[in-house]
Amino acid sequence: MKRKNLLALLLALVMILSLAACGGEDAPPTKEELLETAEEVTVYRLEKDFYDNIVAAKENYVGKSFVVLGMVTKIMEDGCLLYYMNPSSSSRYLIKAKLPIDELKQLEKKDVIRVVGTIADEIETEEYSTYTHHYITLEDAYLVEEITEISGTVHFTSGMHYIEVPFLEGDSDKIQLYGSNIYAGDKVTIPVSELEMDFFKDNYHVVIDSTSKVKVEPAG
Repeated sequence: MKRKNLLALLLALVMILSLAACGGEDAPPTKEELLETAEEVTVYRLEKDFYDNIVAAKENYVGKSFVVLGMVTKIMEDGCLLYYMNPSSSSRYLIKAKLPIDELKQLEKKDVIRVVGTIADEIETEEYSTYTHHYITLEDAYLVEEITEISGTVHFTSGMHYIEVPFLEGDSDKIQLYGSNIYAGDKVTIPVSELEMDFFKDNYHVVIDSTSKVKVEPAG
């Protein structure tokens, strides 16, 4: 009888310890919790820091939460890839944001979005025939905002009309404007869907004519 009681006691103890272990696992942080401590960073800045010095970059970024802004280049079952321009260059780092399925279903290629999440230590690598992509993983990620329009003041330099887009940074921090009725000082609002990539110059441009959806507010 004592042996049975002892066995029952041991089994109960094992169950209690198992439940305690399960209960001790940390739940993934919510979007609100991440946003409380997250810092802002662009895909361009992450790509440059990891490409220049991966050891220092891991020390500065891994395990911390960030709000990352970039352009969607590919949507997969376990996340989406974010970049700051055309991802065809060799040896480049992209961001793999592991968003919930419901949020992934809302996205389209070329969407400009802000996401929040925690940067993981793991970096995935995908080899192609002429180049390599490295994926910096943003775990427990959530969609914060989709940017559907880009606004700015028109500048004119070296025969080119353009607006500056600070959040894109890098080689594509300007959007070139083509059109006969565009002047320096005008204010334009460009739907992201109107952007076209100039693969030879690694920047974006938009054609402003009677069929485009770009809004122009003349200067003065």
